Amino acid sequence: MDRYDLQDRYLDLTRVILPSLGRTRGWVIKEDHCFMRIVLDHVFADCWYNHVDKRLRAYKQLNDTQLAQAVAIAEQMTKADSATIDAMNSQSLEWRNKPVPQRAKQHPPRLVRN
Repeated sequence: MDRYDLQDRYLDLTRVILPSLGRTRGWVIKEDHCFMRIVLDHVFADCWYNHVDKRLRAYKQLNDTQLAQAVAIAEQMTKADSATIDAMNSQSLEWRNKPVPQRAKQHPPRLVRN
């Protein structure tokens, strides 16, 4: 995939596919911006704000490797169960020093960062 195809796929996954799956599968996370946060935080293994300008569109600032990784993480999330989504959300919140939902602390993430 070229860069523009990757950007389109990232947006489709985070704006349409994952929110739809969140609603149909009963995930705690259902909003597109939450999926974007989780994916981007996992790309950097940190709050993405610490790595790119938060005033600009984050996905446009990613290099090709990071963009491909973002797509891969989002693709993995389409196959994940609720416990994994909860754990990924919790990890993202921890990187941001935000409170972590109690139920998510019981389930370690099953997705591996490349």
